Amino acid sequence: MKKAKFETSLKCEGCVATLSEHMSQLDFVENWEVDLNSDKKVLTVQGESIDKEAVVKSVEDAGFTAKEKRGLFGF
Repeated sequence: MKKAKFETSLKCEGCVATLSEHMSQLDFVENWEVDLNSDKKVLTVQGESIDKEAVVKSVEDAGFTAKEKRGLFGF
């Protein structure tokens, strides 16, 4: 299973609940979670074939921002 990480503008559990209805519409997402304790509010998405642009659009459609997080290990 592949994994992609995104920095977001989510702030609270209410934001995550709002995002939930948008993420549920993405067929390729098998699992997702937001680390609200991190400074960057990292959204982690797992699936076999992740459409990163669709994830960013889904987050934006929910009223938030998302940017793919890239690090030394490619995430």
